[in-house]
Amino acid sequence: MEHYIKQIKLTKLWGKHDVVWNLNKDINILSGINGSGKSTIINCIASYFNNDKSHFLSNHIQSIDIYTNQDSHFYYTKIDHNSDLNSNESLKKADFYEFISQFLKNEDSREKLYKKIITITTSNWDEELFNNFRKNIEIDIINTFDSHTVFEDEIFDDNVKSELDRELYFLQKKYINYQLDISKKAFTYLTEKKRRTKNHFEKLDLFKTYINKLFLPTKKQLNNEDNQISFKLIDEEKILSIYELSSGEKQLLLILITFLIQDTKNSLVFLDEPEISLHFDWQRQLIQIIRELNPNAQLIISTHSPAMIMDGWMNKVVNIEDLLS
Repeated sequence: MEHYIKQIKLTKLWGKHDVVWNLNKDINILSGINGSGKSTIINCIASYFNNDKSHFLSNHIQSIDIYTNQDSHFYYTKIDHNSDLNSNESLKKADFYEFISQFLKNEDSREKLYKKIITITTSNWDEELFNNFRKNIEIDIINTFDSHTVFEDEIFDDNVKSELDRELYFLQKKYINYQLDISKKAFTYLTEKKRRTKNHFEKLDLFKTYINKLFLPTKKQLNNEDNQISFKLIDEEKILSIYELSSGEKQLLLILITFLIQDTKNSLVFLDEPEISLHFDWQRQLIQIIRELNPNAQLIISTHSPAMIMDGWMNKVVNIEDLLS
């Protein structure tokens, strides 16, 4: 059964805007100039689906409401710490503050902790509906911004030095598992299921074809002698790992692998300014390639690049000014 988001509502964005965004089941593009708030809106929505409540405990929004095509409605509401607690609460606000005071002597620390706990305990989080939705749809939040960082994960590869490297490190493992999985299915599926197995291999071949085509100007092509992703220089015998690619190449690879290994499942994908570091021609082709790799993905994209929308996606664009008006 098909599942997708049909409407998103944000209340009190930056304390003043109520946003209602009616979504298409396939492509949704939020456009606007730098600093207009595109990323804030995308990140607030993505954080909800990532079960990261920190954005809702900030001052960005007061609440979020999600409506699906299956007539489900789930939401999150932040209750201000100055609001009265429900009358059936056994612990009064004054008593609660006094209780905290026994453990924290610093007044600022007491106040911060008090606000935090009151906000969390009086927030609405419809977890059952949310979890049910997540069972029926794969959710991916693609971070294409690169930065050098210190990792808490156990990554046993000294070549991993940036956030993009980290994302590719884990996607590489999923890519290998994806290939193993479709190979197993080739031996398992019989008669009527053969066509589905064929489709899996066709998607993998399509992915490789596009990567080779897009990387051709820099004279790179996929090294087919390895289940991992590596590249060989066309005019040389040199093999390059994914960590030796440019930021733009890593970014493109990250996006396309994500959609490949979704295996055409019903998916919801967030892309915040994917054009960063991408060549103009790559930007122009990106959405079409994504759609071919997984036609069952609902995309929520922010961009300020005309190239992203110039090849037939203008009717999928909403300007942020229209949402904020």
